[in-house]
Amino acid sequence: MDSLTNEERDFPIAYSVLVYESPEQFEILLRAIYRPQNAYCVHVDRKTTENVFNEISCIAQCFLNVKLASKRMEVEWGKIGIVLAELSCMKDLLSFSKWKYFMNITGREFPLRTNYELVKILKIYNGSNDGESTIKRANKDRWAIGEKPPHDIHPVKGSVHVTLNRKFVENLVNNSEVLKDKG
Repeated sequence: MDSLTNEERDFPIAYSVLVYESPEQFEILLRAIYRPQNAYCVHVDRKTTENVFNEISCIAQCFLNVKLASKRMEVEWGKIGIVLAELSCMKDLLSFSKWKYFMNITGREFPLRTNYELVKILKIYNGSNDGESTIKRANKDRWAIGEKPPHDIHPVKGSVHVTLNRKFVENLVNNSEVLKDKG
């Protein structure tokens, strides 16, 4: 329950955690990444059983800086539900204090770096974002959309995990063009 160092305390990180099973594994993950200055949004897949959802909800309720995503989506690998779940958490995380970076993980992962090491790395980023995409490997069949995407957007294959600065997330969530398209 301690931020451990002043450097960590002054550099909060926001986490989106996508979970669909194993509350025990989620609890172990949260124990490993938890710091009181950080913010956590936990998206529990809409397909998850009520019992598992309730267990994860109980864990989240133990902390002021851990909240369940306000919108639950059905998440399938390689489908738009993953993007929508992450966007939901991004929006929810903006209500937390001024975190510096957003990182997304799943409930089945475990960190290879300590919070202190992450802070050191993210400071070196100096506001840069970390994500990748390629048009070559894009599986356009996954995007069975009845209509053409807006703004001449072309589907690409991107990395599952990203590290984004707060300003980027704010723009992504609050962009007037995106909001206009949501109706």
